[in-house]
Amino acid sequence: MTGFLGLLLTEQSGLYSSVVLREKITSLTEASDDSSYTRLFSDRDNMLSVYYAEDKTIIRFSFVDGMATDVKRCLAWTIEHGARYYTIDSGESSPLANRTPVAKETLKFSPESFLEKFIPLAEDIDPTVREFIAKTLTS
Repeated sequence: MTGFLGLLLTEQSGLYSSVVLREKITSLTEASDDSSYTRLFSDRDNMLSVYYAEDKTIIRFSFVDGMATDVKRCLAWTIEHGARYYTIDSGESSPLANRTPVAKETLKFSPESFLEKFIPLAEDIDPTVREFIAKTLTS
């Protein structure tokens, strides 16, 4: 198992009722191919995944919003490809099929608009993570 499948999640703060991102306690059952460990932060509608190399540097992150709706968007950043922003097709258009979510359409990305929403949501997460994301998207 790798990635999300390899993570066992436990809600650190109790209920999924916050409007700011909270870190989840995670346990990696198996490391993914390119990262040493992963940190997850979420609230009722958003999820931030941060992937680290063995030397504890961030090598990629993804931020998904709209988790509580049918309109999900994902910002994915990697060292190799930079930032990509796209919609996610849940794969659940038919009640008879259980398909994997996939990136559907690339969206126009505005770092300023994204950070305007992200910074207040991320006020309680590790400042190193928040500042890395802000600096990466504006440089």
